[in-house]
Amino acid sequence: MKPKVLTVREFQGIKKDDLGEKNFALLEEFIEENSGDDVEERLSDFLRISSQKGFKVIKPQNYVGVINIDNKVQIEILPKIDISDENKLRNLFLKMLSCLKEFKGKSFKNAQINDSKLPIYEVFIQMYLNEVQELLKRGLKSDYLAIEGNLTFFKGKFLINQHLKNNIVRKDRFFMAYDEFHTNRPENRLIKTTLLKLNKISTNGRNQLLAKRLLAEFEMVGQSMNIDKDFSLVKKDRNSQAYQSLMIWSQIFLKNKSFSTFKGTKNVNALLFSMEKIFEAYVAKKLKIHFSEWNVETQKKDKYLFDNPKTFRLKPDIYMSKDGSSIVLDTKWKKLYQDKSKNYGINQADMYQMYAYAYKYDVENIILIYPKHNEISFKNDYTTYVQKRNNEYNLKRIVITVFLYDLQNEKDNLTILTDYLSEDLHKSK
Repeated sequence: MKPKVLTVREFQGIKKDDLGEKNFALLEEFIEENSGDDVEERLSDFLRISSQKGFKVIKPQNYVGVINIDNKVQIEILPKIDISDENKLRNLFLKMLSCLKEFKGKSFKNAQINDSKLPIYEVFIQMYLNEVQELLKRGLKSDYLAIEGNLTFFKGKFLINQHLKNNIVRKDRFFMAYDEFHTNRPENRLIKTTLLKLNKISTNGRNQLLAKRLLAEFEMVGQSMNIDKDFSLVKKDRNSQAYQSLMIWSQIFLKNKSFSTFKGTKNVNALLFSMEKIFEAYVAKKLKIHFSEWNVETQKKDKYLFDNPKTFRLKPDIYMSKDGSSIVLDTKWKKLYQDKSKNYGINQADMYQMYAYAYKYDVENIILIYPKHNEISFKNDYTTYVQKRNNEYNLKRIVITVFLYDLQNEKDNLTILTDYLSEDLHKSK
């Protein structure tokens, strides 16, 4: 039986009627189990249980992805972006998601989504299968395996005790220990075991067919009998780089792991991603492409708020430099609103943070990037806050620009940013 797929957006309430009483209760239990004081992040901060018109609702916020309830209901949580077409939104979301470091493999980063109507979980399965295909093109890695056996010839080390025990009446046999170069290594066993599981849980015919075809290529590989042990034996060296992404995703599918800190249960598992991190990674990638003549760094972390002792590390999302000029950029996944008297909803603490960046990184230009949406607009997609130079008080010129990133019209949007930076950098010289 195919699971019911419920698609919602950030901040959209999920009601009991949407899931059924039992599934709603399981989701509540999952939230409570991941909301204690001992967890790094409280799930209740991102899946909030509240009341709406007298009815209990669960509202997702800042985290997006998939929640699977008892293999009967899949909740797709998509970002709140002004795109009415659900399939277009899903494809944009997947494009943004592929910029995360967790999507290292070629197929994960450049997945060609053949069917935009595929549920997100099925897309993840498709990406995994495509990555296995890429691995097979390069060839499965083999390893020397220690084997003991009763042979008709000498090979390796003669085990005399086992020989006497097994071959008292078998004069034609020799009990030997030897190494054999074989594909039955832990990584391949885990992939095969994952393929077997995906073949069972996938509800998409094409994914099921591809999983079966790939399994035929693992005929000489055994199924993992101890998943935890095999994961502990996975090699992390240069020769195993082709397996890195597959091993991460095998853990997700086999052990209900996630990229978040939230732990799955027997009945509920979640594959959730922070929209703040997604937006940061996506914008950084686009800036690297668009500003190719600049050196673009992410998460630069060589400055501290205080020098003695070095405490409170400052880590701007993006740092751009070229020909002696430098710019700090920070992304914020937050909706601004059209009210200048309230500074459009810009957090005062964020401005203090930008101010600290300006002084510690000795830059004049700071760009604070927010997503553009229908409820906010600036002329040319930006507005500026300027501190003029004041020699008397040893204050330098600082320009903090609030820029609205247009996820639906990126080319023109980035051209505006380019023109603005060129003009402002010219002014500062």
